[in-house]
Amino acid sequence: MTNLQNYQPRNSDEQAIIEARSNRIANMDQKEAYKQVLNVINSVFPMYGIDGGLAFYANIAKELIKTFGQIAANEIEIAFRLFSAQSLELDEDVKFYGKANMHTIGKILNGYMIYRRKIIASHDNEVAALRLQAEWEEKARQDREKLHKENERDRLKWQSMSQEEKQKHYEKVALYKKLKSFKHD
Repeated sequence: MTNLQNYQPRNSDEQAIIEARSNRIANMDQKEAYKQVLNVINSVFPMYGIDGGLAFYANIAKELIKTFGQIAANEIEIAFRLFSAQSLELDEDVKFYGKANMHTIGKILNGYMIYRRKIIASHDNEVAALRLQAEWEEKARQDREKLHKENERDRLKWQSMSQEEKQKHYEKVALYKKLKSFKHD
């Protein structure tokens, strides 16, 4: 198992954000994007007390597709959940008391985008570090393997040498020459 398999998202929202990167609204067919965004809005907005008819929701869906194409449709729900938990850093206190417009929704989604960027950057940095560590471990393994082969080759070569060849080999080594000169003195 490599270290890349050891990466675990910290929570379900982080997991959803990471997985949603490939399902961005901008990468979808226009009709499919509209359908998904409208479905999310229809289920999420009433839950948060945002009143509006189908025409209002349809207009908001069109604007979200134009403005927030870099997120996936299901991330709209995550954004509102994080907003309600006060987990988003907003430049001002956003309250809509059942009445919302694109400005208010945009503030929530922009706050979410900041949160999302931090999650993605953290994830990407962690995965890059794990990948680098895996590369280093593989390089170290290859180096150990190469060293082992060289040592084994040298050992076999040494074993196959006659005593005379070994003696000639010793005489080439500077330390052996010094030791030999001490014996003669």
